[in-house]
Amino acid sequence: MTPENTLNMGQCFNWKRLPLSDEESLGSKFWIGVVDGQPLIVKQLPSTTEVASLLSTPVDPSRLRQTMLDYFQLDDDLPELYGTWSQKCERMRTVSVHLPGVRVVRQDPWECLISFICSSNNNISRISLMLQRLRATYGSFLCTVRVKNDRGSMGSSDGLVIDFNPPRHDELAAESEASSDDEGASPKRQPQRTPTTEDFVFPMFSFPTIDALAALEEAPLRSLGVGYRAKFIINSAKLVRQKSTEMGSDWLVSLRRPQVVCKQEPAETGEEEAAISSAIASSSHRRYVQQQLLLLPGVGMKVADCVALFSLDQYDVIPVDTHVWSIAVRDYAPELSNAKSLTPTIYEQVGDIFRDMFQRRAGWAHSVLFAAELPLFRGKLPAHLQEEMRQFALDQKKAKALKREAKSPSKPSKLSGQRDESDHASSPVSAKVAGKRKRGSAADETSTPTKASKVRRE
Repeated sequence: MTPENTLNMGQCFNWKRLPLSDEESLGSKFWIGVVDGQPLIVKQLPSTTEVASLLSTPVDPSRLRQTMLDYFQLDDDLPELYGTWSQKCERMRTVSVHLPGVRVVRQDPWECLISFICSSNNNISRISLMLQRLRATYGSFLCTVRVKNDRGSMGSSDGLVIDFNPPRHDELAAESEASSDDEGASPKRQPQRTPTTEDFVFPMFSFPTIDALAALEEAPLRSLGVGYRAKFIINSAKLVRQKSTEMGSDWLVSLRRPQVVCKQEPAETGEEEAAISSAIASSSHRRYVQQQLLLLPGVGMKVADCVALFSLDQYDVIPVDTHVWSIAVRDYAPELSNAKSLTPTIYEQVGDIFRDMFQRRAGWAHSVLFAAELPLFRGKLPAHLQEEMRQFALDQKKAKALKREAKSPSKPSKLSGQRDESDHASSPVSAKVAGKRKRGSAADETSTPTKASKVRRE
């Protein structure tokens, strides 16, 4: 596992990189985050990864180990999977060499659900900021991590301080700057710089419970900058609580268990028939989980599939956004560029391309290729792949401009041949904008590829 390739690619938003001066000299990198209600520190070394609890009371090492095995799904042989996928796809063969250790994490379903509701029309920085505000306001305080400034430069890991006293008011603000289009964000919650003697201060909180968010009104949530998503968060919390009460257990967690079981084949059935039966059962449950999640306010196909892949053990789910669409059109099925909108049928077709190509753990394989499309990781790839991505994005931008010009011939073309660095320029169907539909409507995600493509992990 490589934490820097796993924790930064937009599947989870509960980790923070620590700025420590000994990282380069020792070849180590540090992250802090909360898993199962306990604050953790992850240390990435050149050949291994270490994890420690930041709780004030001792933690059973075997319990911590099991937590990490479960969260990072370490029982799955990732090198073997990389090898299998690479045999099926030349691009994967190249990408896997330059982006090792990309694992899909197994998150708490409730936290994952709210995280991706917040991801609608958003980017990683703002999603993380919204969720940190939610934790700080409605979660339980765990500890504060401080990194001392040593004469103008960040301190070493020896200067790392864990404070179990509640944070000061000025430390509750997130350290990263809020986006200028935060909807309803209170000026009092705009991030503030910490004193120069402590250049990094990060309070850690547990994630709010279902009951805590279900009891809220919209106004307090909007004051944290979540905007129109406030009603989706509250109403989804109420529905999750209702369904859990009705079944007498955690409804979201129950979706991990297969609900659709195929008829058992006779003992003499061959391996091929048994494999087909298993595939049918898996496909049926995948669709069942998606249908159940679509019942929640603010959840479309894209968000549902993110929650399913990253928390509900649906390993073959393929969330389709602009990056995934680009991969499908550019590398596997150019004919999809003729699609005018991302209908449910086309959405499923894109997912089937990855499932047919990679088969076992197709959702994991898609995540590796997805990570390679992000600006954060693109620089790690060979120059010819970077140029291919750049040229494809430019071609799509030109194609969209030509379509606009064809619809409005009186308007001059804006084709300029300038280099395009937009994260969202690569979707060939993203030009079909949802007109003047009210922002945040439940239909935003599923009716057009524009909305579906901007939901996640820019």
